[in-house]
Amino acid sequence: MAVTIRDIARIAQVSHMTVSRALNNSPLVKEDTKEKVMQIAQQMGFEFNASARALCTKSTGCIGIVYSLRFIDPRNSQYTITFLHEIQGTLEQMGFDSILVSLFNVNTGQSNAKRLAMQQKVDGFIFISSLLDDETVALLEQKQIPFVYVDPTETIPTTQKVSVYATNNVMGGMLATDCLIEKGYCKNPICMSLSQQDSQINISDRIVGFEKSMKNHGLSVTPASIVRVGPGAIFDLGYRYIQLHIKQLLQNKVDGIFAVADLLALGILAALKERAIDVPGDIRIVGYDNTTIGTYFSPRLTTIHQPREQLSLLSCKKLVSLIKTYRLDNTVYESIPPKLITRETC
Repeated sequence: MAVTIRDIARIAQVSHMTVSRALNNSPLVKEDTKEKVMQIAQQMGFEFNASARALCTKSTGCIGIVYSLRFIDPRNSQYTITFLHEIQGTLEQMGFDSILVSLFNVNTGQSNAKRLAMQQKVDGFIFISSLLDDETVALLEQKQIPFVYVDPTETIPTTQKVSVYATNNVMGGMLATDCLIEKGYCKNPICMSLSQQDSQINISDRIVGFEKSMKNHGLSVTPASIVRVGPGAIFDLGYRYIQLHIKQLLQNKVDGIFAVADLLALGILAALKERAIDVPGDIRIVGYDNTTIGTYFSPRLTTIHQPREQLSLLSCKKLVSLIKTYRLDNTVYESIPPKLITRETC
């Protein structure tokens, strides 16, 4: 038999209105009463009827997590897949369900964010590595559906009032290159990037970090210092580049490689091992993302850890606060520092 609000009210010895307000986190109910009601509800196995709650409170208890399709392909991004799970887990801890969708419907090309907003299926959105057009932003503002950006790959238009949380990728590029030069004693490191993603600010900022570190250490940055590969599966790009250009790299006395993504670094590592080139003895490698797969290779990959835990917590907290009090003027831009994870390739 289904547990009702009246059943909870009887055991908690409060009115059914108090129980309803407590379950909906109303500020009209004292915190100790809320805690007591929630504990009883959980013990009795009470479950919300989502449709009924939406009608009564205009709240769905659900957040839309929107990503760009190009970052969900496991051949090209291990980090994004892990980060999506991190966001979902954080929302669950905060009592929210989530709907995970791509920015556009692959079959119709229509905006999934628009569809969910029009159907009133979510209370807010978290956009990961993707930006909205002004028309969709205007729709969300009209319906007072808040959203935040996490690690956007493009510059935010000045017309959009939105909170943004991002990794400090310039710092990440510097940390990686500092590791090669200071810990690895590299005299001629190079940066390997992705040609089809040069316009993305998170990737290009990592190159900026590489250039800054080189200059800080008195090393020259030449056209040969930055290699751009692509398009294609990222692991394969690193692997093929080494196969085709290893003689040139050795002739140029390249002794370190900063790869802007772990999969790229692992492709490089695999090809170097096939050529019997010692890593880190002959060439040192630092990746970027700190994906789990980097610990499965030998030697284990030194990399830059993107602060996905902080990004997840901060963005979710901000969105929940915007859901409770919708204020477009209360926006933030927070850049979170990454950190170096030293293993065996540098």
